Amino acid sequence: MTLICTFVLVGLGCGPSVNPGVSGRVSGALTYKGQPIKAAVMNFHSPQGIAYAALVASDGTYAAEDIGIGEMIVTVETESLKKNQAAVSSTSKDFAARMAMNQSSMRRNEGGGGGANSAAPPPPPVDLYIKIPAKYSNPKTSPLTVTLKAGRQVQNIDLTD
Repeated sequence: MTLICTFVLVGLGCGPSVNPGVSGRVSGALTYKGQPIKAAVMNFHSPQGIAYAALVASDGTYAAEDIGIGEMIVTVETESLKKNQAAVSSTSKDFAARMAMNQSSMRRNEGGGGGANSAAPPPPPVDLYIKIPAKYSNPKTSPLTVTLKAGRQVQNIDLTD
C-alpha cells in the first residue's frame, strides 16, 4: 500500500507542469502605426492555450503580472470597445443633460440667475476606439509573438497593416 502511494505521488510530479514560483512581468507601449492604442483587450497566449490578460491604459501603455514564461502569441482586439463606447457615450450624454437640468433647476430655486457663472455640462467622453486589422484578435492569425523570461521586462509592440 505504501509503495502504491509513493508511486502515485512521484508520478504526479513527473510530467510537464507550470512552475508557480517562476513568472514574468511585462509592460510596454502598444501602438498602431506609431499611434498609441488607448483601449484594447490584450492577451498573451501560451503554447498550452493559457491566456494571460494585460491591462491597456489610455496613454497606450500596457502591463501584465504573474504571466507565464516562454514564447507567447499576442492578441489585441478593439472592436468590442467600439460597441461599449457607443453605450457609454449615450449614457454620458444623458447624464450630462440631466446634470445641466438639475443645476438650472437648483439655480432657479435658489434665486440664481444662471448667467456667466453657470456650470457647463461635462465635456463629451474621449473616443478611445481605434480600428485595427482583425488578424490581431485571434491567436491563430496574429503575427505577434514575444519570448518572455522570468522577472520584469519591457516589450513595445507596434501593430501595422
